[in-house]
Parts: sequence; structure tokens; C-alpha cells
Amino acid sequence: SETEYYCLKGLSDRWLPVKDGTIVLSNLPAGTFRLMTCTKTSAVTQLLEIRVMPPLWKSWWAYLIYLMSTCALFIGVWIHYRNKRAYDQRLRDLRLQQEQETRMNELKLRFFTNISHDLRTPLSLIIDPITEIMNQTEKPEHRSVLRMIHRNAEHLLSLVNQILDIAKISSRNASAPSWRRGDVIGFITMICESHLKYAERKDLRIVYGFDLERLEMDFIPSYLIRIVQNLLSNAIKFSYPGSDILVSAKVVDIKGGSAMQLYVCDTGVGMTQEQKEVIFKPFYQAHDDTANIGSGVGLSLVKLTAEAMGGTVEVHSYP
Repeated sequence: SETEYYCLKGLSDRWLPVKDGTIVLSNLPAGTFRLMTCTKTSAVTQLLEIRVMPPLWKSWWAYLIYLMSTCALFIGVWIHYRNKRAYDQRLRDLRLQQEQETRMNELKLRFFTNISHDLRTPLSLIIDPITEIMNQTEKPEHRSVLRMIHRNAEHLLSLVNQILDIAKISSRNASAPSWRRGDVIGFITMICESHLKYAERKDLRIVYGFDLERLEMDFIPSYLIRIVQNLLSNAIKFSYPGSDILVSAKVVDIKGGSAMQLYVCDTGVGMTQEQKEVIFKPFYQAHDDTANIGSGVGLSLVKLTAEAMGGTVEVHSYP
């Protein structure tokens, strides 16, 4: 018999002999093919048309998915890069703002420190003669005026001392403070008692009570005086007449030992969240109460002195 040949048009133009009457086609790529047969003496005939579909991962919709995924990837990378740049810019702006605030506070502190040094001696020289004249004056109206002058001079001297204390505590070259060991409860009680008359003149009452009658611990007396005095002064300044100011303390366990927690509570006007975030910054003043506007150094000094003794200060308030 004659040898029969076949050719798969669309794949190759090569004619191959048919073996044992069987044509084996394998590993065909995707596409349309025509299987042609012939012999040496017969004409070429088309046996059949073969259409091979591409695999799923090579289909048109698969390529569409690849394209969409690639676009989504590029968009995601671009969004991430854009957000990262915006985040880095916000960090730089925040860092710059903090540096500017720190620099401004340092300039303010340096300015007020220089002025305070110049005011401290004259104020001390004013207070002593006023005290002597007040003791020698017999007329009540003159004594009243002299007491007012003396009180305001003492207040100004206290403010000057607080500014100098802030500068001293903030200075890296400051000498180590003098620690003392003693009854901290009795010490706080003494400070509270010294403010009773001042609170009474404002129609307020200071109520102080402690879980312990006596508590021996290490503390810096001058720092603790500043802390309690400023907290009480602020409570008196912003409390409503007829209300109470509560002072209490208790011992709590902390990591590595125990510590004392001091509370000064009042029912004053309260603070917003924005005010609480900046209340301990130097020279910060709330602008919504001009009647009680202060110098902006008291609470900053409280924070500095508390941290200098290894403690912290927190504020909990609602408007």
C-alpha cells in the first residue's frame, strides 16, 4: 500500500508519514489548525479542522485581570507613596512647630529670667520698708493700703521667684536639689493651713484629709511647696464662691516600690480637651476668663518640679 502523509497547517508546512494508520498530535498551542493528508499519487485533502482553546491563564479575560491587577498595584503604590509623603510632611511640620514653640519658650524664659534677676533685689528692698511702715502706722485706712501694697509686692516677688525656679530646674547645669526625709503628710498639711485665710476671703473652704496620719518619705521641700501652693492657688482662683477645695493623698504601689499620690480637687469652671493638652506649657494662659488671667508659669513649674522628683502630674477636668 501507498504511504500516507499528513501536515498540520497553521503549525508547520512539513509533511510527515502516518505510522500504523495513526496520527498523534500533542502539545498543540492555542489556535486554529487544518489537518491535511495525501499520498504520492493522490491529491491533498483536508481531513479536519482543529481549534485549540488557550488555557485559562492565557485567556483574554485572564489578561484583562492581569492588567487590572497591575493597574491596581501601581495605583496602590502611588497612593501609599503619596500618603507617606504627606505623613512625612506632617511630621516635619509638627517637628518644626515644636522646635519653634520650644525656641519661643526658651526666648521667653530667658527674657523673663533676665528681668526677674533685675526685679528681685528692688522688690526685696521695697517689701522690708513697707513692713516696717505698716507696723508703725496706727491709722486703719493707712494700714489697709499698706497691706494691699505689701501683698501685691509679695505676689510679684513670688512670681519672680517662680520664673527663676523654672529657669533653674530647666538648666542642665543646675546644681542638685536638696532632698530631705520627713513627714510629707505633715508638710502638706502645713501648706494647706497657710492658705485657709486666703480661701476664706474668697468664700471658699479648703478641706484636707489623708489616709495616713504620718508618712515618712524622701522629698525636696522647696519643690513640694511650689507644687502644693500653685495647685491650691489655681483651685482658689477658678473655683466658684461657696464651694469646697478637696486635698487628699494616698500611697499606691508602683513598679519597684510605692509612691504617694496627691489630689487637689475643685468644682471650678473646668477645661476643654484642647486646654488640658497645653495647660502645663510655660506661659500658657486661658483666654476665655480675663478676670482670672494669670502669668502662665505656675502649672509649668508644677510639672517641672514633679518630674524633677521622679513624679508626674495629670489633669482631669470637664468644661
